[in-house]
Amino acid sequence: MVVIVKISESFNTAALTPPSAGIVKKPETNEVSDKFPIQADKFKETPSDYQWVSGADLSTYKKVCSATGAASLSIAGHIAMPVGFGAAGAVIGGIAGAFVGGPVGAIAGKVIGGAAGAYAGVKVQAATEIGKKIGARMGHFAGKVLGLFAKTLGIPLRSDHIEETKNYSYDKMITHLDDSHYSNHARISEKDALAFMDKIKPGDIVLTNDESGTLFSIIVGAVDGKADFNHALLNAGNGKTIESRTVTDGVAEGDMKTVLMSKHHAIAIRPHYTSDSEAQDVVDAARGMIGTKYDFRFRMGDDSMYCSEMVFKAVKKGAPEIQFHKRPLITREVILPSDFLRTKKADVVAEAGKDNSIFNAYLARFV
Repeated sequence: MVVIVKISESFNTAALTPPSAGIVKKPETNEVSDKFPIQADKFKETPSDYQWVSGADLSTYKKVCSATGAASLSIAGHIAMPVGFGAAGAVIGGIAGAFVGGPVGAIAGKVIGGAAGAYAGVKVQAATEIGKKIGARMGHFAGKVLGLFAKTLGIPLRSDHIEETKNYSYDKMITHLDDSHYSNHARISEKDALAFMDKIKPGDIVLTNDESGTLFSIIVGAVDGKADFNHALLNAGNGKTIESRTVTDGVAEGDMKTVLMSKHHAIAIRPHYTSDSEAQDVVDAARGMIGTKYDFRFRMGDDSMYCSEMVFKAVKKGAPEIQFHKRPLITREVILPSDFLRTKKADVVAEAGKDNSIFNAYLARFV
């Protein structure tokens, strides 16, 4: 089913002429109400539905291009800080190393200086987000110019991008840059959260997506090829979660409704436990991990755990016959939230909220 996004009346609706390929039609979306359970490895995220739109006015072109420019260059700004600091560190380290130890010292100085500079760049960017803020401002003005050219050349726009950016302005964008939790997209409502909770059982794995964590989603997407979910937790029953989060500095109990209403999208996965007793064993295993510190280095040790690592280990301990598969990442193995979907031994049993494309999710932070 193709969803036709509402187009502003200022458009020439008779000119909704898409490119030569015609209207882009997406695969059938998941109908939440009737299609569960779905075997985990058969679950597909809801794709973006859009039309190509020609004939939009200049104001619309400028909004779309300015917003997409701000979003795109803000990402580049995140990356530019450690790269720039690393390059500067390598130059300074090379000069200092050459002065102290000649050619060998120069090489060592470049390596050490580059690594130290990159680390400093990451820290400065995390503390100030200066790269993001400069990049967003540059992207806005570059996009404004590109919008004029796109209008002149008659390049079609995507209807979902038009809808996302219809309220965009430079002043709003600047305001939102200072709020790392802002998103224009609605979070899961209380009604939908309660309906979701009625469908789940203790031992179910809940995957969520919070679009304010979209930069992490982009990193996950680079590894996974997609980034539908950026957090995993375990349903402990009685409206409680067990999860490892940075805000609790590790594994702790939480409130399911509160968690869901802070997210934009969630699904529940039910492993094929042999019995309710085995599901409870998994919950008990997770409860035994409460107090474990958060693993910021994403290693699979037992002294600290990140979100999906905690869930993975709880299931492994409580239901060892159910296996989820880790994946290699540079020098280590990791388990990502979406890896809990890579099995035939579990079903998706509930869904709440809406999933958006990575780019549209990031775009919603600027409008």
